[in-house]
Amino acid sequence: MDDISELVRTAANAEEVWEERRFRVYVDGGPSLIVVVSDQGPGANPNLRYSASAQFADSASSPARGGNPDSTIHGALSNVHWSEFS
Repeated sequence: MDDISELVRTAANAEEVWEERRFRVYVDGGPSLIVVVSDQGPGANPNLRYSASAQFADSASSPARGGNPDSTIHGALSNVHWSEFS
């Protein structure tokens, strides 16, 4: 995906480009969530490269709840405040 990020950076004359992936998550017996995982790319501070947030999918006014960034996707997902969705 780094190739596409570089194309976007060049086309937009952007200083910084992040990649984001969006997932719709269905929790057994609970409401569905939208989870977004962000990657600041290899040029970012390695300790802060990944971040994640979640929000209720069925409410446009639902604020996204995130956690602290991390050096891994696993860490960023672990940092989301999942308890706020139960």
